[in-house]
Amino acid sequence: MKNALALVLLATSFGIVLSGSSAGEKVAVLKPIPDKLVVLTFDDCNKSDRSFVAAELKKYGFGATFFVTEGLGFLQNKKHYVTWEEIAELDKMGFEIANHTRSHPNVAGLSADQVAHFVEHGYVAGVRLLEEGQIEVLRGELAEMTDPEHDGRELFYEYHSNESDNPDTVLFHALGAWRVRRAFHDILWNPRFLVPAWQLLGNNFRLFHDQLFSKPAQHGGVVAWHQDYSYWTWTTPMSHLTCWIGLDDVSTENGC
Repeated sequence: MKNALALVLLATSFGIVLSGSSAGEKVAVLKPIPDKLVVLTFDDCNKSDRSFVAAELKKYGFGATFFVTEGLGFLQNKKHYVTWEEIAELDKMGFEIANHTRSHPNVAGLSADQVAHFVEHGYVAGVRLLEEGQIEVLRGELAEMTDPEHDGRELFYEYHSNESDNPDTVLFHALGAWRVRRAFHDILWNPRFLVPAWQLLGNNFRLFHDQLFSKPAQHGGVVAWHQDYSYWTWTTPMSHLTCWIGLDDVSTENGC
């Protein structure tokens, strides 16, 4: 099976498409950092963050940032870690919610040579964004979503179990997987993706859409060569980014 995830990003002055702030939108103004500033942060979203810490912070008028990680048993152990509903409550209380990696990988971003290559040629390749374990989770969720009767199908923006309408040339194509399965949602906030996107697009970018392509190896429909900019001509001057992620090896032997 050849599987691909495209993220499109747009930036104006998910593939993934990111988009920046458009004219007329309010953009936060950065202010100088005062002397003797104290920043309160809480890692890993322990249960006490919601049951005790949040109320104490509100009582004394303090803000804080709560960092969430899916490591350390967060997904299974809800006795010691907050639920997604409790995270939403912290957000509604006015606290900042941020993501925290499981293993503190190096997310330094693109090198100066890679950025220069993008500026000159319009693309950069070979940037590793996912570990093998993450890829396996995404593959598993993709296998669920290719079933037309899967739970959550109504949340897709666009869904084609076979865009070719020919059982001998299968081409699965869908937009909006981030709304349907958790791993496809979380990939949008992966620092290994966001840091390079920031380097290439600058501040104030946002997701335009994600899309999935999947077809059996050595058989199936094709996606014709094209330029994404022909679909997003309103980003003038041209300022968007498509991030293509292969979930399988892209090789002649694998049907690519």
